[in-house]
Parts: sequence; C-alpha cells; structure tokens
Amino acid sequence: MIKEKKVRLLIIDEQEAYYNLIKEYVEMYSHEFKIECEHARGDDAHKKIGSFLPSIIVLDAHLETISYLEILKHCGEGIAPVVVMSTSQNKEIADSAIECGAEAFIPKSEDPDDVEFVLTRLALMGEEDVYKVN
Repeated sequence: MIKEKKVRLLIIDEQEAYYNLIKEYVEMYSHEFKIECEHARGDDAHKKIGSFLPSIIVLDAHLETISYLEILKHCGEGIAPVVVMSTSQNKEIADSAIECGAEAFIPKSEDPDDVEFVLTRLALMGEEDVYKVN
C-alpha cells in the first residue's frame, strides 16, 4: 500500500478567472499532491459545500451575492477549514475573518510565486492520508 496525500479544495469566488489560475497550478503540482479542485460562486456556495465535501475552502472576501461572513458562520460547524483571500490589504477584513472562524487570511495575488506559495500552504492544511493498493 502507498500513502498519498489528497486535498479537496473548494474555491468560492465570483471571478472564474482566478479559479482557472489556481486550477492551472493544481495541475502543475499534481506530482506532489492529489488535489481535486472545484469552483462555486457565492450564491451556489452552500450547495457546493454539501455536495463536494471539501477538505479546505478558499473564500473570497468580496462576493457579490452573499457575505463571506455568512459562509464562514456556516463553515464554523466543523465542515472544513476556511482560508479567506482578498485583493484588499484591509486589516478589518482580516480581523473579521479570523474572529468568525477562518483558519487564515491570505492576500490574493496572481503573481506565480505567490500562487505557488498559497497553493502549497493550502495543500498542507487540507491534506488527508489516502491509502492506495498497488
């Protein structure tokens, strides 16, 4: 039996382009982690959380259809760790996210080095041991 690392990553973000960027990096690092990656917009988040059963959730702080704090409260029921991301460096957003149960607050960036760092950190936070028979 071989032990693999598996991560079920749900990205809740209104911008599908950012999800696609993360998805590209997921594919590049598939040799290190088995990452299943799904996307949901804010209004679809609760349903996607229930059907996908993520091991970690990345939540944009600037959703158009629902407050990120509402999603955080829903996830506070032990569903999965949540990492809040924002393009804004507003300390109030970071503090509110942590106070409402987020595991971390990470600045949102499209810089390749930043995305690689964030993806590695998320993978380590959300990994599950999966045993595979050869």
